[in-house]
Amino acid sequence: MNIESITVCEDTTSDFKPINITNIFYPEQSGSVQVLVQLSEIHTTTDVNFHWYISDEPEVPLATYTFTLERKSKKTRYAVGALDLRALLQLKEFNIFQKWFTIIEIEDSKSRVDFFLKKNGL
Repeated sequence: MNIESITVCEDTTSDFKPINITNIFYPEQSGSVQVLVQLSEIHTTTDVNFHWYISDEPEVPLATYTFTLERKSKKTRYAVGALDLRALLQLKEFNIFQKWFTIIEIEDSKSRVDFFLKKNGL
């Protein structure tokens, strides 16, 4: 199984089409950051891990989410990791307005995508 593509967007449709592809998000306006991963055929049950980081602390993930995908005969599979921006606005422990990145880990493969959270007008 391989990662075919990774798309960062504001939302996804029920049939896994990205909505508002971007790498800059405004938490006061956007509801979420979503990382849409298109995968090739899955031959065995496989875990998809999303590790979320901020650039101020690149060594330690703020969160890790794992999704288990069952083996299916479909050629193309999808996984979506999401970051709730409205919930982040409530946090006071760190500055959310900075560069973020997500590492997607599947079996022996890792891929990274970067995105930015910005205040309105900046």
